[in-house]
Formats: sequence, structure tokens, C-alpha cells
Amino acid sequence: MADWPNEFDVVLRGYLPGLSSDETIQADTILGAHGLDSLALLGLMLDLEAEFGCTFPPEALTAATFYTAGTLWEVLHAADVRSSDGHNPAELP
Repeated sequence: MADWPNEFDVVLRGYLPGLSSDETIQADTILGAHGLDSLALLGLMLDLEAEFGCTFPPEALTAATFYTAGTLWEVLHAADVRSSDGHNPAELP
């Protein structure tokens, strides 16, 4: 497993029907290649927001964000940090 909490792995796995139960989700796992489509993407986003108590910023709602597990985690983690302290990490000195 990559460097993210198990909760991320559990939620993400629920949206990857093409990923076998014995496969590990890696940072470079291409989500679309494992069954994440545009319809499921919205459900995944809402479930991750609920699980982590954050909101994806509008500028992050791009295909690039949801391309790999690693890119998705980076954006989610930044949104989680911003929600926790009220600051966007990209704006900190």
C-alpha cells in the first residue's frame, strides 16, 4: 500500500470493480483502467469528502486529479489539510 491511510484505500477500492481483491493500490494505479468512470467519479468524490471531512476545491475537479490513486490522494490530502486549519497549503510561505 502507498503512503495514505487505510480509509482512503477502502473507499477507493469500492469504486474500482476491475481491481482484484489481491491487488494492492499503488500511487501509480490508473483509476480508469480499473473501472472508475465519470459517473462513479462523483460518488467517489462525495464519499472521500465525507470520510475525510473536507471538500475538493473547484479547481481540483479535473480529469488529472482522478487519473491515478497518487494524484487523487495528493489533492485530497491538501483539501483535508486546508479544511483542518483553514489555510490552503499552497498559499503558505
